[in-house]
Amino acid sequence: MNITILYGGTSTEYKISIQTGMAIAEAINGRYNLDMINLDGGIYNAPHLLLDTDLVFNALHGGDGENGSIQSFMDLHHIQYTGSGAKACKIAMDKNITKLIAKSVGIPTPNWVLLKRNVDDGMQLQENNSPKFPYPYIVKPSDEGSTFGLTIVREESELGDAISLAAEFGDEILIEEFIPGKEITVGILDDKPLPIIEIKPSHNLYDYDCKYTEG
Repeated sequence: MNITILYGGTSTEYKISIQTGMAIAEAINGRYNLDMINLDGGIYNAPHLLLDTDLVFNALHGGDGENGSIQSFMDLHHIQYTGSGAKACKIAMDKNITKLIAKSVGIPTPNWVLLKRNVDDGMQLQENNSPKFPYPYIVKPSDEGSTFGLTIVREESELGDAISLAAEFGDEILIEEFIPGKEITVGILDDKPLPIIEIKPSHNLYDYDCKYTEG
């Protein structure tokens, strides 16, 4: 069986993706015919690099690797790959759309408002809808991962800097109600949930340092 690992890429999470790709390669090396491709934009012009593989193991984080782009590309060329399909990836990577869907089916989600970049390169509230919930807020890009661009805002004087930071990572920003609680993760395999795992970070926010470093 021929397996190709896609890793790296050009998103803000590329360093994490490299770690993931290397870990996967170590786990399956010697059991299958293995090839590794550090993804860049050129792959879209060179589908033949993937056509001879039996399975693409998607180790990409963020950007084209998780927003449905690479999945649509592989669907177009009938290439088998791991992970969710294009539509699910596109929805899940957009936190605003995900929250709207969750709310529509009765799944509780923290209150939020959406900001979008306007023609003057500033950030503007949608539908003139200012936050109607108390501080603290979570301010974050709508389509980033690994807590890049995320800030806990505890008072109004901190809000401008938090929005500026989030705007460095995308054109849409969520200002979200901060709800303290346990960090829970549940893996899904073949539509079946794996055991619940509680994550206990070393400090209050489960951020990049807690996820990927000894911090």
